[in-house]
Amino acid sequence: MKHIIIFGIVLFTLFITSCDKEEEECENPQKPGEYFPAYPNTYWKYITDEGKTVEYKISEKYEDCREACRPVFLNTSSCIQSNRLIDTYQIGQGFIGFLESPIYTTILDSAFLCPHSFATLNRMDVVLDINDIIYTRTLTKEDTSISVNSKIYNNVIIIKEIDVRDTSFFYNDFFAKDIGLVKRDLIEKDTTAINTTTVLELESYSIGEK
Repeated sequence: MKHIIIFGIVLFTLFITSCDKEEEECENPQKPGEYFPAYPNTYWKYITDEGKTVEYKISEKYEDCREACRPVFLNTSSCIQSNRLIDTYQIGQGFIGFLESPIYTTILDSAFLCPHSFATLNRMDVVLDINDIIYTRTLTKEDTSISVNSKIYNNVIIIKEIDVRDTSFFYNDFFAKDIGLVKRDLIEKDTTAINTTTVLELESYSIGEK
């Protein structure tokens, strides 16, 4: 019995050493951006317009994701680099490549093409030409303040997302610096009115260690 116990301890020690080596394999991590600080172990919990809870979660550690050391947005298995989602797409007949989709931008009034919608988390599978990309995200306002669930958030930017296939609606995402997405509005237009629905409001969050 003594031999079995000692052998078990040796195996356990080897397992710990192996795990430590695996954790050290991911080097030179790519840091997330300041308006979506998706550091490992970060989460955001939101209340929807239907009263449900939605959680956005980040991986527990930096991972080898699309050939670089990055945090992973677990809701879509996308890599995060600075202010962008990185995903794999079919970009030609038999060709696979990585494309970026800005979560936010700090360049005012400039539209950025996104094969991956951050507002709905839907994404394209095939992008054969830049003209095929159906989502755009644009910074429409910066350095503003908003109230969400009776809490004031400062240093907020507003990002407008459009689906070019249907311009009768769009989304406004509100990002607070060093916090992330704090609110999302759906704006619907018809011939007589513009209707705004707040579809997400931040309830709680925790930013992982930087």
